[in-house]
Order: sequence, then structure tokens, then C-alpha cells
Amino acid sequence: MNGKPVELRASIRIIGDQAPFRVDVPVVRNKRERRGVPRPATIIYTLEQESIEAGFVLGDVDLKTESPDIDFVRGTGRKYIFFNSNTVAEERYLFGFHYHRDGERYYFDPEILNEEFN
Repeated sequence: MNGKPVELRASIRIIGDQAPFRVDVPVVRNKRERRGVPRPATIIYTLEQESIEAGFVLGDVDLKTESPDIDFVRGTGRKYIFFNSNTVAEERYLFGFHYHRDGERYYFDPEILNEEFN
């Protein structure tokens, strides 16, 4: 690996007054340097303040990225942190996750419609 990991950030936005809620999660990409050794990367997704104020809390993560060198490091009710140990090419960080509001549990998957869990 070459030097300090690059830090990539994105925001998770959950909005709406009732289910199904709208969930916006940008796809973060880490591109290889033009030459030299690939860079490691820390990827941080943070729940937007507007969503926090609306009562949303992040839950468990379902890692869907196909790259074997990407790991889920930790999560809180407001943030998810991933680490890519060897960014060898352009990679997309995809994940599904549970989120909560008013005692109800929901699921976001980038590949399917949201599902509600009671």
C-alpha cells in the first residue's frame, strides 16, 4: 500500500412522512492512481442532519460490494465506516442497511425496493 488511506465521504438521506420512505445513498467510487501502487481508502457514509432530526437511525449493514478487499469497519446510529485495503481499480461501494424510526424497522437495498419489517 502507498501512504495514508484516502478518505471518501458521502451522505445518506432518508425522507418522508410515512413508509415507504425515500432513501438516497450515492455510489462512492475510488479510482486507481494513474501510476504507482494502489491506494487504500476509508469510506465514510453519514446520515444527514435532516434525517436525524426526523427520527431516523441507522442499523445493521449488508455489504454487497463484490470486491474482496472491502470490509465494514463499524457503524453507529448516524454513520457507517468501510475500509478498502487495496484499491486496485475503480470500485463501487454498495451496501444494504436497516434503519429505524418510531420503533419500526425498514430495509434499504440498492438493488431492490425498500422493504418494511415489523
